[in-house]
Amino acid sequence: KASDLLKKEAPEDSSEEAAGIIESSDELKKLIDECSALLGKMLNKNEVSHIVSMYEYLRLTPEYIKKLFEYCIECDKKSVVYISRMAYSMFDNDITTIDELLSHLEEEDKKTDLIYRIRELFGIGSRALTSREKSNINRWIEEYNSPFELIQQAYEITVDRTGEASVVYASAILKRWHTEGFTTLEETKAEAESYKASKKAKEAKEKEHLGNFDEDEFMALAIRRSYKDKN
Repeated sequence: KASDLLKKEAPEDSSEEAAGIIESSDELKKLIDECSALLGKMLNKNEVSHIVSMYEYLRLTPEYIKKLFEYCIECDKKSVVYISRMAYSMFDNDITTIDELLSHLEEEDKKTDLIYRIRELFGIGSRALTSREKSNINRWIEEYNSPFELIQQAYEITVDRTGEASVVYASAILKRWHTEGFTTLEETKAEAESYKASKKAKEAKEKEHLGNFDEDEFMALAIRRSYKDKN
């Protein structure tokens, strides 16, 4: 990873290099003060060192770093070490500008909201997801890009057919829709109506065939009976 190489160059906790970098940059001094204010505490040398690394070695702007702090604090992740790790992860994923960061965080918020709605829909509540549930739900969101309306329809079909809110069963439905290229509720409903019409036509044809068979069989029995009467 590119960030692994940068970490080797980053200053140590009590490094004179870190202190020198801070003294030479009023912008960095201001950033450290603002991050301290966001956390509501004085930062220790280790925490300051992490901010220096984000600023000097990842070359992230003060606006970027402050936004990252604000977002993590809102998510109740107030550890500077955690925030620093997130910054390096963003860097490794080429999310290095404030616009890219804002776009990524917006997508993360949408994903979090969708997962919450899915939990409510399937009655999962606040319990931890099983590894299988987590894998399936992530696939719906990240691979299939399924809107909530489609997931809700898959849920309703699942409950109607099985009597249970099964994530695995719903996943099979969503996988088939994804394979078929269905991305909207209208497309899946049209498919369902087409299936019903096809099934109805097939049943009618079978009924007609049985009706003809019964009539033919009746005529054959009548002929045999008539033949016996004559003999």
